[in-house]
Amino acid sequence: MADMPLPSPKATGEVSEDMRADEQLMETLEDAAYWRKVCPHLHVGEHERVQEAAQAAKERVANWQTQAETKRGEFAENGFFHMTPQDLGLGEDDYLERIHALALGVVRLMQHGWPASFIFIYDEAWILVAGASARLEAATGGSGFIGDMYAWYVEPDHGQRGWGPHRDRMGSGPESFRADGTSKLSTTWLALTDAGPNNSCLYVVPATADPLFHKADRQDVDPLAEIFANDPQAYQSIRALPAPAGCAWHFSHRIIHWGSHVARRSSLGPARPPQPRIAMSWVVGDAAYEDPAFPREANLPSPPVHLRVAFVAGQIVAYGGQTKLRKGFRTMCFRFFKKHSQLFTEFYRDKVEFIHFCRPAPAPEVHLKESSRKALETVDVSKLEFATPQDDSKLDGIKGMFGSDSSSEDEDDNDDDDEEEEDNM
Repeated sequence: MADMPLPSPKATGEVSEDMRADEQLMETLEDAAYWRKVCPHLHVGEHERVQEAAQAAKERVANWQTQAETKRGEFAENGFFHMTPQDLGLGEDDYLERIHALALGVVRLMQHGWPASFIFIYDEAWILVAGASARLEAATGGSGFIGDMYAWYVEPDHGQRGWGPHRDRMGSGPESFRADGTSKLSTTWLALTDAGPNNSCLYVVPATADPLFHKADRQDVDPLAEIFANDPQAYQSIRALPAPAGCAWHFSHRIIHWGSHVARRSSLGPARPPQPRIAMSWVVGDAAYEDPAFPREANLPSPPVHLRVAFVAGQIVAYGGQTKLRKGFRTMCFRFFKKHSQLFTEFYRDKVEFIHFCRPAPAPEVHLKESSRKALETVDVSKLEFATPQDDSKLDGIKGMFGSDSSSEDEDDNDDDDEEEEDNM
């Protein structure tokens, strides 16, 4: 199954009209039976399976302490570290099949008109998060589930590109770090298909090359300009982070990161068919620094179905879809979120409501000047090397560089538009 090519999300011929997203009533979204029909190969609401995975992960983490200490050191120094399927607790023989099942689930959702992030309605996604949680807590210095879950489908046929350079928390400063240098908030970015330079893998500026990494950003200072303006060789500090399916990169909330422009089909050559880049991410952190999206103890490791749907709906409101959204989709998501808003923490409720009522929101890279974005686009990518997961020793010295990237022009997010197109990370 893992070797089978994924169908196109545009292959909607077998999707019946009554199953499409735009035909669903609000109450249907709370019905696990509907979501099972959308992705019949996945599961919804089998909470014991998720709980068993979480318990097994806790029992296995005791044998992973040496690796955790190494990862924690890399995290404190560089601001990011790599995780293999074994590091994530996915080391069983069938992990590639389970990863492929999630990737196929993303495609099936899109065929029905749902954004990729609705994959978090399914147990398989929560099993993966639960299985990795204990090891992430050990590797990060104590971070637990916060939320900010999202998924992406980047189609290479259309020359898509990732979000431009940004930090996940622009306003945070020294108070967002622990005494050992680890970040109190960080993201796991997991590849569900192979992610490389040709189909928009991640790129980062390591903490060691970023003079503002541990400081609070100023609105009048461009972080990239601060790094590169006086030292052209600083561009060689940038790292490309390719990830085979089932592998992940974990990075600080303060890391400047972006996704590259996807290579056009003509540049891949006849022997290399294009492959979509499908990925999912979630945030962990110190609850004393930032409240989780919803109370952990009452809902983890396997939130009830209506909470999963409301949470994803809130994420769509907060961060937008990564595909064209039909007219009124965000409004529908906000209404569903509001229906269940009492399930969420005050912090998350305020965040979603603030963004909803303040739209259109600026793209993350507005903090970076046009001159910096243009500079990133001038690099000759044919002469670049890449940091690979198989050789982590290169992370300190390799000339890891990047493909050109910037986000598309700002979109008008008002629901008066027929459709809108968001960027991908």
